[in-house]
Amino acid sequence: MEPVTRKLTAPMWLIMLGGLYWLWSNALIEPELLVGLAACHVICTIIFYHFIYVFNYGYAATMIVMPLLYGLSNNPSLPSICILALVILYGLRLLGFTWHRYHSDSYAEHARRGTEAGKAIPAPIKVITWLFTSSLMFFISFNSWVVASSGHIHTTIWAALTVMIGGLAIETIADNHKQRFKKSDKEGLCQTGLFRTIRYPNYLGEIIFHLGLYWALVSATDQLYPLILGSFGTGWILILMCDEAVTRDRTRQARTGDNDVFIEYRKRTGLLLPKLF
Repeated sequence: MEPVTRKLTAPMWLIMLGGLYWLWSNALIEPELLVGLAACHVICTIIFYHFIYVFNYGYAATMIVMPLLYGLSNNPSLPSICILALVILYGLRLLGFTWHRYHSDSYAEHARRGTEAGKAIPAPIKVITWLFTSSLMFFISFNSWVVASSGHIHTTIWAALTVMIGGLAIETIADNHKQRFKKSDKEGLCQTGLFRTIRYPNYLGEIIFHLGLYWALVSATDQLYPLILGSFGTGWILILMCDEAVTRDRTRQARTGDNDVFIEYRKRTGLLLPKLF
């Protein structure tokens, strides 16, 4: 986790536990939500096999399994089915991308360092991270449950679907483009395609996708509590992506020092949005 998200982990965990308690105490936690919470804990046990895997393979599995579970447990409308299918597609894409990246020569050294770092993490820290990540995955998938279980869908959900498609397209194009670039230049700085104007378009795509999914939630409920609980996962993704982009920028700057190529690249590009001036 990056510096800001590391500091926010404990407060966020308390907020999520408070949300779960509120659902339970108000008898609002449906049976499929309990199954979903258990499923998230099972999925995230991958952390005990490989610490880093919970943040990619575990995340991807959550995005595949949970919409399937909630869709089959309810009788979703056509627009809800479209939203759930797109979330599943997002998870499948992430699963494939992660597998290909771990098996690419350009990522081999990074993967090796991650494996070694994961093995050095004490067991108690892994247990705490497992509990936190399981809760986080539950709330990330909470939006899918609201969409799947709602009987009152506003037509704005089609606009939300369009936003999600746009986010998925941006992230897919950026990831594929950078992966192809790294095959020919492992240490080079990708400055073509979407990276011509934005330094982290893949993070932008993920942000847009989850904002679209939250919009779908807004279109599927007229109650306040889903809006609040649904913001936990979406808000964390937003903070995480922004924090990671800033941290990677600083790390690259420290690694390259006075490298004129990166300095010029930073001057003419935006972090997550195109630089207009």
